[in-house]
Amino acid sequence: MDLTYTCILNIRFGVWHGGPFPAKFNIALAYLFSFLVLMWPLFVFVWIFWWNRAILSTEKFQDKYGSAIEGLDISRTSSLYFPVLFMVKRIAFAVIALYINDICIQLALY
Repeated sequence: MDLTYTCILNIRFGVWHGGPFPAKFNIALAYLFSFLVLMWPLFVFVWIFWWNRAILSTEKFQDKYGSAIEGLDISRTSSLYFPVLFMVKRIAFAVIALYINDICIQLALY
């Protein structure tokens, strides 16, 4: 969530035009990491939970990543959506928390 806040703040308040190279580089990295943050839930769901469903119940996987899926019934496919929805919810909260003032002002003007 901190990475999401940092990326949004850099994109929103960074100086792209006429700024020095480090400022432009910072904003370029903010766009890159924003893309990665937005793609992370999709990657987790497709790569880890969908393609590798057979290894979720193995002891080697449980020893390595068991805390990430602890408490989930991995025999049900619908329970594998929870970590992805949790990440999407956190990203949405970060976006809403940083843009709520602008949204309220725009609604008040209409």
